[in-house]
Amino acid sequence: MSKPLFTISSGVKFLVSWYKIAETISKHEEKPTAIVTAYAEIGIGLIHELINRGISVPDDISVIARNNIPSCEYAQVPLTCFDLFDQEVALAATELLYDKIFKNTNAVKHVVINYQLIERNSVKTIDTK
Repeated sequence: MSKPLFTISSGVKFLVSWYKIAETISKHEEKPTAIVTAYAEIGIGLIHELINRGISVPDDISVIARNNIPSCEYAQVPLTCFDLFDQEVALAATELLYDKIFKNTNAVKHVVINYQLIERNSVKTIDTK
């Protein structure tokens, strides 16, 4: 049986959103296998708050973040991150805006952005057998 899929929008300020995410998850009997956060700062705070609530990272829940900042390495449990190449994201967005404004195009464009997975200790290996 697969774990439930949670989508949590905290509805609060960025710097305390990790608290709201942990609060929401702790209220549910069945926990997700992993949480992916939009920002490393949220992931770091989330790890701290999950541990404070008796939820083990990564044994109970894995945590992964979208961007890699130096403090990820020093989190209570070092945080695994997808490191997107922000210059590529900015360039792609600029090209799409340029085409929209100056070429009046509404075409859908498929953009592939390179990334690197920085593996640390916040993700548990799951046996899928």
